[in-house]
Order: sequence, then C-alpha cells, then structure tokens
Amino acid sequence: HMLGLQILLSPKWVMPIATLWYIGLILIFYFIYMGVSLLSKNNRQFIIFSGGVYLLAFLIHSIFNIIEYRFFLYYFVFMAGVLCCKHEGQMDKIIPIRLHVVLLIISTIIVVLFKMPREITINTLLFHLNSNVLLVSFSVLILAVARLYVLRLNYTLVKTLQYIAYASYVMYLIHKPVWHILLKIYSPESMVGKGLYIILLGLFIIVVLAYLIQLGYDCLVRIISQRFKKKDICCFSANMEK
Repeated sequence: HMLGLQILLSPKWVMPIATLWYIGLILIFYFIYMGVSLLSKNNRQFIIFSGGVYLLAFLIHSIFNIIEYRFFLYYFVFMAGVLCCKHEGQMDKIIPIRLHVVLLIISTIIVVLFKMPREITINTLLFHLNSNVLLVSFSVLILAVARLYVLRLNYTLVKTLQYIAYASYVMYLIHKPVWHILLKIYSPESMVGKGLYIILLGLFIIVVLAYLIQLGYDCLVRIISQRFKKKDICCFSANMEK
C-alpha cells in the first residue's frame, strides 16, 4: 500500500484501501509520467507513448487480471493535466471553448444513459475515454470561467481563494479519510442530508486541516533546508581554513 502497488495488483491479489486508493493511483501515474517524459521529445510523442502505456496496461489486465479499473478511468485525465501544465493552463486555447462545450454535453449524455461497467473490456475503455473527455472539458470550462471573473472579485475573496489554492493538494490527499470519519461519527439517513453534511461541515474541516498541514510541511522543509545550508557553509569554511 505504501508503494501504491494495490492499484497494479488489484483485483487478483489485493483490494485497494477504500479511502486511500487515489494516493496509490497518483503514485503510479507519476512514475509513468516520468518514463513517458524521458522518452518524449515533443507533445505528439508524449501523446503516442501515453496511449501505448494505456494499451499495454489493458493487455496486461486482460492476461493476468491485474491493474484496477480506476487506472483506466483516470489515466488520460492525469495526462491531459500534465499537458495543460506544460502549456501553462492554456488548454482552452489548444482546443476552443465552444468545442469543449459540445464535448461536455455529448459526454454527459453518454454517462447518464449508460452505466459504467467494472469489468475491463473494449466497451469499458470507450466508456472510460468518454468519462475522461467529460472531466477534462468540465475542468477547462471551470478554468475559463474562473479567469473571466477572478479579476472582478474583491480583495477579501481573492485572498480566500488563494488560501484554498495553497491547501488544494493536501485537500485532495485527505478529503476521503475526513469524509469517512465524519460519516462514522454521524450519518444522516437521507442522501441529501449526507451530501449537505459532508459538503458544509466536511469541506470546512478539510480546507482548514489541509491548510495547516501544508503550512507545517513547508515550515519543516524550510527548517531542514536551512540546516543543510548551515552545514554546507561550515564545511566550506573549514575547507577554506585548511
């Protein structure tokens, strides 16, 4: 579980931890990203090699019954995020906003009409690819709307959003365990009640806790780096005296 192998070894040998599977998944994605980046000289090669890894993973799953279905569900979302980062968030310029709107509508209709199967087949991969289109298009549209209105927001709201952005990665890492603990403490009977409970109370707890964890992590890294710098300076001074 510490190495993220539960995603690769599932479902044959192990089942992923319900509240932490996505951490193991993203570890695997990071390793794949490093390998693909080393092999790729441009965006076209990056896309080709990424697709090759996806097909290889499907082949391995078909033969050995390993690699969990969520690997296939989120793989291209992660890779699209990498490309978006490389282009400094300009995915809406690479693919026009109007096309994103069309893709979002079509992919949403498909997701609503067809239930996602857990068994990995060709039809499932097509469903996963459609889900990836939905997620990427929705994210790009949200980003475009945010860019449009962020300059019109007042200073207090902008600062609040900056705090949330600062804590966002840790929020991603801890949101499932926090929701799980909250529902263990109290679980409303209706689904609407559960949704309001984990969103209103859970979201507030997640933001505050994630901000404190990120702040503590940064302070720890700063302290460690300063100590190493002091040691390097002392060693340099000693060598100069010799």
